[in-house]
Amino acid sequence: MLAHEWGHAIQTRANFQGLTVTQEIQADCFAGAWAADVAAGHSSFKAETNDLDAALAGFLTLRDEPGTDKTNPAAHGSGFDRVSSFQTGFDGGPESARDRADPRRDATSPRVQRVTDLDRTPHRRPPLGHRSR
Repeated sequence: MLAHEWGHAIQTRANFQGLTVTQEIQADCFAGAWAADVAAGHSSFKAETNDLDAALAGFLTLRDEPGTDKTNPAAHGSGFDRVSSFQTGFDGGPESARDRADPRRDATSPRVQRVTDLDRTPHRRPPLGHRSR
């Protein structure tokens, strides 16, 4: 959580403005970059594998429900958005957060109530049990 708030501090200094969800997933990306720096031993903070696991579990707990509109001022992104952003920052460093600032980026998942709804989702996945040939 500290690293996520550090990401918001960077945004404030850079005068970044955008949808709340865009700000949140970019802060998650900065958090990943900070965590990688800590894991590499470049900080007085120490992080063990279980600390990183707990951070990722927190993103899955503090996520938007499927179907949350990305313009919702309380939106933070789906669990996938949040973990993916953290991983992008961890792997790519702070520079990778720039890509998370694109306002066209689809940052929340649609609500799926029936298997037939999968046909209308932007990132269509085959139904469970479907085997590709």
